[in-house]
Amino acid sequence: AEAVVMAAACSTASPFANPSRLGFQDPDEFTQHLADTAEAWRFFDAGHFSEPIALFRLFLGWLRRLKLTPVRSGTTKRWFRATNMLQKDAAIDPSRMTAFVSFVADVAIRCRDLCCSERDEALSCRVRRDLHGLVLLLRRPDKSREEQRKLMDDDYVPDIGAIFRASASKLYALLAAAFSENLLTGSHIKSKDVDAMLDALEMLEPSGLASQDA
Repeated sequence: AEAVVMAAACSTASPFANPSRLGFQDPDEFTQHLADTAEAWRFFDAGHFSEPIALFRLFLGWLRRLKLTPVRSGTTKRWFRATNMLQKDAAIDPSRMTAFVSFVADVAIRCRDLCCSERDEALSCRVRRDLHGLVLLLRRPDKSREEQRKLMDDDYVPDIGAIFRASASKLYALLAAAFSENLLTGSHIKSKDVDAMLDALEMLEPSGLASQDA
């Protein structure tokens, strides 16, 4: 489930606000918007120094607000309400945040239906079970509007912590594995130089800034 969210984060425009000087007549107002955006990035990054992880944590914040929306208002309306609630607390662009969430839902549904050919109701496949849990957290975007209206409560929705369980170290490894050697080291670096670079990295002390539980 974490991989789906971070893949969507890497494939869509950043949902954080991106103020332009041309949109402001007052320099102080523009400066304040820049500061708000920088603070939002800093808060959700939490010392991990990783854009995908920052957007992953932003998505978790959005999920917590989704839980506070009226159950019978429909999935799409609940998404918009959760986004509006998040916008009051963080410098985000509502349209890009909605597009980010929509892409997470699309990737989750497609991967869930592909990872097990039998599509078993018992969800014996662990990967499929986690992806289905992500779909449940999103309030069943795989169902029609009529079916969504029949959902009278959120009893079917799992806890966020039950779906997203990976530690920070596993997320780091996932992100490293997502890029080829050329993207990590640059195509101009010869293979013999890679070993020296890896040896140097192993000598670095942990920064201590990113908590495993952040």
